[in-house]
Amino acid sequence: MPRSPSPFELYSVFVPEADANLRTHLLVAGETLTGLAFRYYGSVARWTLIADRNDVVDVRRLEPGTLLLIPAPPAADAELESL
Repeated sequence: MPRSPSPFELYSVFVPEADANLRTHLLVAGETLTGLAFRYYGSVARWTLIADRNDVVDVRRLEPGTLLLIPAPPAADAELESL
């Protein structure tokens, strides 16, 4: 049985370090990049991480049904797991 392709294999170009914990999010009506940034990173200021990874030129033109790649937060911001 073949393995399932990863999100970056399906939708984008692989960026090894940045895509180690890549997620996907299907945009629904009413959602914004700032809202997604708060949901995934705890800060609305991180919306540019999502926009940059998805090559978003105009955030006002995002359509419901768009599949977005959600990168992991930068290593400096990531919470450390306790051993």
